[in-house]
Amino acid sequence: MGMKLTPKKLIRLALYYSYNRRRPFSRGYYDHKNRFLERSLNDRGLITHFGGRRPLPQRYGYRVDERAVEYPWIVSKLKGKDKLILDAGSALNFPFVLDSIGMREKTFVLCTLSPEEEHYSSPRVSYIYDDLRGTMLKSGHFDVVTCISTIEHIGLDNTKLYSGDERYLEEQVDDYLKVVVELRRVLKPGGKLLLTVPYGKYQNHGWLQQFDRPMIESLVNAFDGSGCTADYFRYQNNGWRISASEACDGDEYFDFHAATEFSEDMLAAARSVACLELVK
Repeated sequence: MGMKLTPKKLIRLALYYSYNRRRPFSRGYYDHKNRFLERSLNDRGLITHFGGRRPLPQRYGYRVDERAVEYPWIVSKLKGKDKLILDAGSALNFPFVLDSIGMREKTFVLCTLSPEEEHYSSPRVSYIYDDLRGTMLKSGHFDVVTCISTIEHIGLDNTKLYSGDERYLEEQVDDYLKVVVELRRVLKPGGKLLLTVPYGKYQNHGWLQQFDRPMIESLVNAFDGSGCTADYFRYQNNGWRISASEACDGDEYFDFHAATEFSEDMLAAARSVACLELVK
């Protein structure tokens, strides 16, 4: 969530980012990204574009990772009746997300493996620490579950970034299916799971696996719900665009932890993402 930034600090970070040729993950990148996301999440017109599957603005989210489309897509799917939300993976753990127009009237439970460095101090936000393959949570309790770029890490090496617990240095590539079943369990009848994953050619990077078409199909089958809709987004030189799934099938994930240089279009992480709305 980060410290409060003064105007001078903001200017300094913007200069660093500019001096670094606006490379993803360089100094100043996260500030640039978060300010971009804050503006996007409070732009009602843009959220309407996501909800209606309309074309996104030219160069939307250029040089910003997949959160540029995941967060607005999530907000576009939330309705007024969706009051109690479980965030499986704690990807929403930022004030600019939880205080955005579509979120500020909701109550959240954030579930992740280990305590976050920063906590959101609010009576409408609670934290629990648990394994998503089998949680302590009550059955049929939540209106909505969000799971943003999380299940691709389940069953793999989570000690690299997310936990110091050696139990989570694993190689159980099918355990994402256990998570989908568990998240269905905690939903109310008619509740929905809003889930995003990196999509394209299957890849296993040790700490993350990229989903392909058969994995998406297995995920949907494991959820065994009453309905499913899917949206796909793809990154290119003109930014993030709505895409057909077929156009994304061969895309590869850019592992910024292992790569030595960026591609010409400054891809930050996922080239494509699948965004699924699964109804119990």
